[in-house]
Amino acid sequence: MRHIRDLKISANSDEPLALYSLAVYYDQGKFLEEDKKSAQEFYCRAANAGNDLAKHIYGIMLYYGTETLEIDKELGLSFLNSSAENGVEDAKIFLDSIK
Repeated sequence: MRHIRDLKISANSDEPLALYSLAVYYDQGKFLEEDKKSAQEFYCRAANAGNDLAKHIYGIMLYYGTETLEIDKELGLSFLNSSAENGVEDAKIFLDSIK
């Protein structure tokens, strides 16, 4: 599929939206076989590349931990706060819910 190939090429250049899109596709099994570990890796890369939606999701993963990711509440909150500061409403709601 050309779309996926193009996303992977962009992701190799650490383009934040491409990294986030691949994370979602792996997470949901949309266009790609569901692979939670790959999704987690792409969320991490996208968050570190500056994608605010990825910061929100990866922050929650860190806050609670996953099968392959240890809990790191401090780092998770850092990503969540950054996401909320940049306008991601779901991050604001999550932060309000854990106060």
